[in-house]
Amino acid sequence: MRQSFIISLTIMMVSTTGWANLNGYSKPYEQLRYHLEHTGKGLYSSKGLNSLNKSIKQVDAEMVSQAFIARNAIIAAGVAAFHDGVLAMGPASETMEKIRTQPSDIINVPGALAALEAITRRNLAETDFSANLAEYVGAKIAKKPSNFPNHAAIAPMPRKRNVSAPAEMGGEKPFYRRGSNDSPSAMERMLALGAMHILTNGNIPEEDIRRWTKQDDINLCIGIAVRNLDQCEAASRGLTEKAFCTQRHTLTELNRCFRWLGRTN
Repeated sequence: MRQSFIISLTIMMVSTTGWANLNGYSKPYEQLRYHLEHTGKGLYSSKGLNSLNKSIKQVDAEMVSQAFIARNAIIAAGVAAFHDGVLAMGPASETMEKIRTQPSDIINVPGALAALEAITRRNLAETDFSANLAEYVGAKIAKKPSNFPNHAAIAPMPRKRNVSAPAEMGGEKPFYRRGSNDSPSAMERMLALGAMHILTNGNIPEEDIRRWTKQDDINLCIGIAVRNLDQCEAASRGLTEKAFCTQRHTLTELNRCFRWLGRTN
């Protein structure tokens, strides 16, 4: 009995070492969105601007870029049709290996297109709010009548799309760019990681998480936006100039680092 317990414990240690929960990796992006989306009507004030910009300047660009991929993978995993499609692929260990070697084929899994739609809808809702918030600050700078924006509703479908693989559902085409098995696109990596999340109940090998969440272009984009904000603030004088820095870099430039999912502009 004692020997059996020791063997079981050893197997458990081997099987869990080097694994991580994907939900934890999504936190930096969720925190960034929290700061942006819980900005109150007092944003156009020195205190409001300083508070928001201070939070933004403390973000870790690499962690946020990885978290963006992880968060969208979690959204994909929550789509029932994709969840069922992944589980129907076969035994978990074999499916995990298939995903690692053929990530671009993930789009052929039943429910994958529905998962892409879910990711894009959330992206549109979030980035629409940031864009509207930038317009609000711009109107305040120009001393024009303006209402603080409400958070956008989840759009039924993307309004603008960059499409290379059409969806087979009512003629609608969610955003999707095809990569290759050697170099999968961001959307393919989101789906691949989402599938792994389903197969492992969220506890994924860390090497897989690091591999699929790596996103150098978003990392660079965030870093540039934050540096531009810091430089702009350092040279600003008075509320209007500070507001301009917030509008240009915190709300508009940073938003573009994520806005490409739902539209091409």
